[in-house]
Amino acid sequence: NLFICAGMLLWMRTPNELIGVLAHETGHISGAHLTRGSFGAKKAMIPMLASMLLGLGAMAAGAGDIGMVLMGLGQAVAEAQFMTFTRVQESSADQIAAKLLLATRQSPKGLVDTFRRFAQADAMRASYNRPDRFASSHPVGQDRVFDLLQTLESSPYRDVQDSPQSMHTFQMVQAKLAGFVLPVKDALIRFPVSDTSARARYARSFVYMRQPDFKKALAEISSLIQEEPNNPYFYEVRGQIQVNGTALHQGDAA
Repeated sequence: NLFICAGMLLWMRTPNELIGVLAHETGHISGAHLTRGSFGAKKAMIPMLASMLLGLGAMAAGAGDIGMVLMGLGQAVAEAQFMTFTRVQESSADQIAAKLLLATRQSPKGLVDTFRRFAQADAMRASYNRPDRFASSHPVGQDRVFDLLQTLESSPYRDVQDSPQSMHTFQMVQAKLAGFVLPVKDALIRFPVSDTSARARYARSFVYMRQPDFKKALAEISSLIQEEPNNPYFYEVRGQIQVNGTALHQGDAA
């Protein structure tokens, strides 16, 4: 099973980025990484248990400080070994994702762009808190991007673009999600009144319904219905606004 967080959907910029991430996660499933993860954890337990026994022996012999050092060292070795195991799995999932995108004639550019942005975020964090690359569960950002860039350059589908329809659908999904789950203030910053695009009006119809300001909500969704009179999702939203508005008025009357 793949579980996609709302924050990830709102953070992405194109359908191809989402497709790339889905290909990567499918790579984990294809490689049976979840099953193999338990094997990696058990293997990493060996040095930790060995050092624990040595540490307890040293402490029993009166060398308490040495015993504590031995126990801590074993834990560090176990963690590093398990992180190495997971980094290999992540790299493997990247490779499988590239093969899946190639087989389905899709560009790996979205996957590259996603991990490039991750790498940029890692670089910003590293500027004030330098991470230990060997204590990371994922490949180091720029190294990973370099490997994926080679995949991008070798793909015959590297220049394949998202269709206008898929981009429109993706943006409308993001707008609906933002209108429902983001705090009202944040949603209006992302889709200000000055933005008269279809996705912005769609998002604001949900935001205004939540405020609640049903008059503004109806105005936004009605403008979309005029432009796309055969879009069932717009009528669904208008129905929600009307039902919620009626319920609120009945509650006030009671």
